[in-house]
Amino acid sequence: MAFTPNLIQPDQIQSPQDLFNFCRDELIIGVKKSKHPFHLCTLCTVMDGRPFARTVVSRGVNPNLTQCRIHSDKRSQKNNHIMQSPNVALVYYSPIQKLQVRVEGIAQMVSNTNDADYFFDTSSPHSQLCYAFPKPPGTVIEEKTKERRYPDISIHDIDAHRDHARKNFSAIFITIQSMDALWLSKSEHIRMHGQCINNAWDLKFIIA
Repeated sequence: MAFTPNLIQPDQIQSPQDLFNFCRDELIIGVKKSKHPFHLCTLCTVMDGRPFARTVVSRGVNPNLTQCRIHSDKRSQKNNHIMQSPNVALVYYSPIQKLQVRVEGIAQMVSNTNDADYFFDTSSPHSQLCYAFPKPPGTVIEEKTKERRYPDISIHDIDAHRDHARKNFSAIFITIQSMDALWLSKSEHIRMHGQCINNAWDLKFIIA
């Protein structure tokens, strides 16, 4: 079934809080709906003064938009970057809604084993399988894909590989410190910036 994102009109945005609320609600929907443009976002990290960006899946957004969650392989480059420098940025963009949301914050690996177990166990078998391969992401291989390199690891026998996959799995919380939302319109672009201080948002309109 096709998914149609919600649309907003200029007269529905009378205050920065209106745009904030719309963005927050769409980000939460994006976690649950794989067809929503906000289901995927760009994660930016920094290592040795160099920026690195990659697409990740949005796995969690809390109701007051002070924390979001992604999943990753413990052995990945992004995890190494975060352990060295936890400052990250996420960019979400919905071409249908003409809406861009950028957040900046501090990333931290989920250390509570029960929480990490829950996040892994509630992931789909296909998602779990991503962490089951013996070599870390970025390893050079002669075949085109890891599936061809390791044909004995497949979704058909995920039960045999689930324990190994769990060892490589990590969940990452990002404590959001600031947010920038830009809604593009033919008549007028509307942009809002917010700072999160002690779990409370200070929101202001800014020039687009």
